[in-house]
Amino acid sequence: MKYKKLLATGLCAVMVLAGCGSSKTASTSSTTSTTSTAEASSEAAAATSEASYDSAPTTSENLNEVKDMSTLVTLGTYKGLTLVAPEGTVTANGMTVNLDYKGTIDGTAFDGGTAQGQNLKLGSGSFIDGFEDQLVGHKKGDQVTVTVTFPEDYGVDSLNGKEAQFDCTINEIYEQTADEAMQTLISESKVKAYPQDLIDSWTRYFQNQYQQAADQAGQSVEDYMKSIGYTDEMTQANVKNYAKGELVARAVMKAEGITEDSQEYKDAQDKVLAMYGVSSLSDASSMGLDDTGARFMTEYEVLVNVIQENAAS
Repeated sequence: MKYKKLLATGLCAVMVLAGCGSSKTASTSSTTSTTSTAEASSEAAAATSEASYDSAPTTSENLNEVKDMSTLVTLGTYKGLTLVAPEGTVTANGMTVNLDYKGTIDGTAFDGGTAQGQNLKLGSGSFIDGFEDQLVGHKKGDQVTVTVTFPEDYGVDSLNGKEAQFDCTINEIYEQTADEAMQTLISESKVKAYPQDLIDSWTRYFQNQYQQAADQAGQSVEDYMKSIGYTDEMTQANVKNYAKGELVARAVMKAEGITEDSQEYKDAQDKVLAMYGVSSLSDASSMGLDDTGARFMTEYEVLVNVIQENAAS
């Protein structure tokens, strides 16, 4: 069961650097819950209005032909980062815990109420009110029974207003997750120039996203964009932010000798495809994951893995 109040669609699910917002809805699906494309676009619009990005120039170089990525981006630190908290650390708001949990109501397990290896940032408000508070003040290995009451309007008849108990095991405590470290790395890195083909690729990606959202809303793209208050400047911010993320990922891959033919890349791509329940890029495309999205999500997985493998012991 996913108690998160939002697991945004598409690339918002893996990158927050472009300003994906958050909603206050909840889901009890046993699979990853999502907002609609229109909702996600609207939320992103509000957040991206405050987004900032490197105002670096564009270059006519083709990204795939660049041999020295340092001509495009100066990397922040991605090696030797502290991820796992020291032994004996007591959990506090702001820390991320990795949990196993099993939920029951009146002693009976309910559909979707069990998860293993779930990361949760305490104090984020991602789970049902009161859930995270009861995990504060504990250590790795502790078993904690969390008692919460589902809201009356939770949206599932069998859960609305019901008190539930969750038997939780704290597997690990993180000072920061690899995902959070990745966000910091991207923020600290400095773009010198954006290849025009990369900007064009992300521009097409977002244009397609807007078109899908407009079609879903039964509006023209222009009317839809106006209805959610989305401006051209916000689009440019999204394009530049995702382009920056990709440049950082490419630079790290280059530094680590990882190419699209490397096993690390292939394994990461397989993981991305598995998230969509497919085994090939062509099948993923039929489900709305185009080449740009698939490439970026794969590079994201590679980057997170590199950070984890090079973290301080």
